[in-house]
Amino acid sequence: MLLLTILLTTALADTLNWSDPATWGGTKPAAGTVVTVPENTIIRLDESPPALAGLNVDGVLVFDRRDLTLTAGWIMIHGRMEIGTTARPFTQQARLLLNATSTSESIMGMGTRGIMVMDGELELHGTPPAVAWTKLNAHGPAGATSLTLM
Repeated sequence: MLLLTILLTTALADTLNWSDPATWGGTKPAAGTVVTVPENTIIRLDESPPALAGLNVDGVLVFDRRDLTLTAGWIMIHGRMEIGTTARPFTQQARLLLNATSTSESIMGMGTRGIMVMDGELELHGTPPAVAWTKLNAHGPAGATSLTLM
């Protein structure tokens, strides 16, 4: 983890932008494709890409400081995906939409429509809510479809 942290802080000049076709060998990823962030590569998600069939993060994917939507059938993280840090929480809006339709597909035995982390890291740091916890204001009877909170 220390090596990855050093890599992130010292290699900012080597960070590639998702929006740059050169990042992808000349053509940005198209809708419906499975995209891989290669190992030893840092990519800044600086635009909302088209809906992807899937996303493999073998390197590092860092959300830029802007409102973004990432739509994919599934996301598999072997490297690192970062939306904010403890020191600098993500105050913009990040939407992760999982839209796989197949219930029989299985990504590495873990199903589909998921954010799956295998030997990787998922860092999600946002603005803390104004109210971190509350209590029930009234008992919730069996079968209730709503609860009253304090």
